[in-house]
Amino acid sequence: MVNVNATPGVPAMRDDGGVIFGVLNIAPDRDEVPRARRWIADVVASTITHPLSTAADALDDLLLCASEVITNALLHGDGAITIVLVRRSRVLRVEVIDAGTLSSAGLFHVRDDVSPDATSGRGLMIIDALADSWGTRADDAGLTVWFEVGF
Repeated sequence: MVNVNATPGVPAMRDDGGVIFGVLNIAPDRDEVPRARRWIADVVASTITHPLSTAADALDDLLLCASEVITNALLHGDGAITIVLVRRSRVLRVEVIDAGTLSSAGLFHVRDDVSPDATSGRGLMIIDALADSWGTRADDAGLTVWFEVGF
């Protein structure tokens, strides 16, 4: 379980060797997605200096994946959303946590049956293509969807 009450501005160590360097709680409101995206960009730029924060394409990919995961939590999750940024060696992990469960969210899989005319259904396809890895976890904190990118 992630300690989302870490002291602001002070990295917190996790049991898996990762360092939490950012935590943001947002309301389940679509207007929060751009704010969360800006926050992630600012935290990454101020914390990671090479090369992710200076490589526009890599940062754009990270922010697109984050937007997709946060939007999925808004559309399919339950309650408030917590975004946790974790750094482990040369890997950046973005975790999006809501109060849902795996059973309330359904199965997570990359769809291969999305019609060209469909206006949704491509989120995990985008994450699968751009992130180095991604997955889900359900625990006492709720449902976590995470992805990782190397830098």
